[in-house]
Amino acid sequence: MQKILLAIDGVRPNRKAFSYAVQLCKRLGAELIVLQVIDPGGEERPEGLIKKKARRARKFLESSLTAATFAEAGEHETARDMMIEARKQINDLLPETAKAGIQCRFTMKEGPPDREIFHYTRRHRDIILAVYDSTAGDSQDEGKASRARNVAGFIRQHLAVPVVTVHA
Repeated sequence: MQKILLAIDGVRPNRKAFSYAVQLCKRLGAELIVLQVIDPGGEERPEGLIKKKARRARKFLESSLTAATFAEAGEHETARDMMIEARKQINDLLPETAKAGIQCRFTMKEGPPDREIFHYTRRHRDIILAVYDSTAGDSQDEGKASRARNVAGFIRQHLAVPVVTVHA
């Protein structure tokens, strides 16, 4: 059976992206695979170093020190709590697939979304299309929006299947 991947970057899935993926599955007779990627350290990415701007380099250094402090303090519970909350959020949407008569599987990964989505599609060759939930790209927080645009660009460029990006 053909499969459509709904890749969710973050804790709160976008209802619009979820509904879009369900309707696609219904039209194509495909199974829905929901991949929710949680990156607890995602906001501490070194984008500032890439652009070589002093302001961003300083922010990266501060964030790195903060992340190291959390790790030393055993802040692994934060990641676990984020994953529990993400599971609750997606469970609220899953009844929509049953109503539409769509078979659905849910997977959660922890790590950088671009890499996790890429590796998932490489391991699952029966995926014919990916829908990327880019809700974070619509954020007022420029750091989150920039990160979401980078993830969307990476997966569009590197995935071997067509990618649809859904905005809120």
